[in-house]
Amino acid sequence: MERKFRFLAAQARLTHQQFLQALVRSNTKFDLVQFDEMETFERSKCLPVSIPLIVEPKTRKILAISACSMPAKGLLAAVSVRRYGPRRDERPECAQKIFKQVDPVLAPAACIFTDQNPKYPAWIIHIPTLWSVLQPRVDANVLLDKAN
Repeated sequence: MERKFRFLAAQARLTHQQFLQALVRSNTKFDLVQFDEMETFERSKCLPVSIPLIVEPKTRKILAISACSMPAKGLLAAVSVRRYGPRRDERPECAQKIFKQVDPVLAPAACIFTDQNPKYPAWIIHIPTLWSVLQPRVDANVLLDKAN
């Protein structure tokens, strides 16, 4: 079962890489993308994982996705450190990695819609070729109107 899962994961990575290469070849540039993170955990809530992703809002196609570890927060933070030791926050590097993946298909003045997390601007500004202005997430109806 694990072998099959690893095989399918490799196939999905290859298909996604081909999708991005086809966008680059066709000179497709996106003016509007959405960036957000999901949070889940490995085997315990004391071991949280962040899944940052970049989506094209009109078609809802995932342009980039990754996963990385993050420290526990809230009431579980002390328990997590005691049980598993301190966890490194890999979210900034992970966000920069996925923005570098989609950089060839972003327009020079692309708008990046986020959920206004105060950490996002610091993560995104370090992309040398991406000088976009971060936009707060707006009402879903306005977003759909802008995407059409």
